[in-house]
Amino acid sequence: MLTLHNTDKFIAAAPFSASGLWDDEDILSMSDEAYNRRYAKLYGTPRLNDYYRNNSPLDLVKTMDEEKLNSVFWYIDSGDEDRLTSGNAKLHSIFLARDINHEFRVRDGGHQWDYWKVNLDKALIFIGKAFLYDD
Repeated sequence: MLTLHNTDKFIAAAPFSASGLWDDEDILSMSDEAYNRRYAKLYGTPRLNDYYRNNSPLDLVKTMDEEKLNSVFWYIDSGDEDRLTSGNAKLHSIFLARDINHEFRVRDGGHQWDYWKVNLDKALIFIGKAFLYDD
């Protein structure tokens, strides 16, 4: 979210197992108990309100200026056993549909440090290349 709201301040972003990548159907299909426990304090009520729209990564990447999105080198990585991978795949799909330059990786592993530490070097290499890019 920090990068999406400040594309002028970041050259690269490498979310690992990014959370909060819920679409409208995901938010609406949650039980009241689950929504209230996890998201009501963050997004407020009713669901899908203006604050949610302005802070939902999927909503933002659907509507943001393509030039702003393409000014950042995006590297998205999530394990194939991570419950958050489906949301990361939704972000990837939106980037594909909007022709936003990015890399998307799904590797063996789950939502745990053992997964992230093994793949962190790949993200750091990607980020390093962003500093060498000359438009």
